Amino acid sequence: MNLLEICSNIKKKKELKDIKDSLVLSLVESYLKENNINSDVKNFEKTKNYKVMFKEIRKKLRKSYGSFKEYYEPRKKEVYEKIFEITGSPKSILDLGCGLTPLDLKLNNYYAYDISSENIKKISEYFKKNNLKSKAELFDLINDNYEKLPKVHVCFLLKVLESLEAIKKNISLEILNKIKADFIVVSFAKKVLSNNQIIKKKGRRWFKRILKYNFKNYETFDTDDEVFYIIRLVF
Repeated sequence: MNLLEICSNIKKKKELKDIKDSLVLSLVESYLKENNINSDVKNFEKTKNYKVMFKEIRKKLRKSYGSFKEYYEPRKKEVYEKIFEITGSPKSILDLGCGLTPLDLKLNNYYAYDISSENIKKISEYFKKNNLKSKAELFDLINDNYEKLPKVHVCFLLKVLESLEAIKKNISLEILNKIKADFIVVSFAKKVLSNNQIIKKKGRRWFKRILKYNFKNYETFDTDDEVFYIIRLVF
């Protein structure tokens, strides 16, 4: 059974169908390698190894992606005003793992990237409808090449790093170091959905350690639902 067939089967779940293939393929390849499994055996899809792998990868994708997609709510105007009080009026924005955040704003030079083809389609239509000189493209934050991304004034990583850590531990610092921006705005939800229950999240100690040892010049503020860290990279 080839990897594309496995990827296609995993993505048949409604909430996973529009994820970029590269992410799913990388998870499959890693799982097979780490567990020393040969997917070329006859009737692999009927084996116990396949069934366990299938279940584990879908679980990881739902945890890191599926739940975030279903519960998007626009942020209040005041949230962006607070961000731009610190960064200054944005000359350009790079939004990584954007979800539907670009729909909150009407800005030129907004570069939106997401793993979801459905989100990118909606955002592209929004940009076109409002005659904005902005663009939206598919991008896999774990596997794609960051060199293709533009240098910008402000980069958003809103409610995205924690989901990436669920897929690849310690990837956050790697991503932050690749971004070409004057400011990086990172946020975390104060509450997350787990098994249809709202779970309160206090602090992200792992992220605070990243800041302590790598990005000491930053400001932070909270809303009712979200905590923001605004990292200054240029002076």
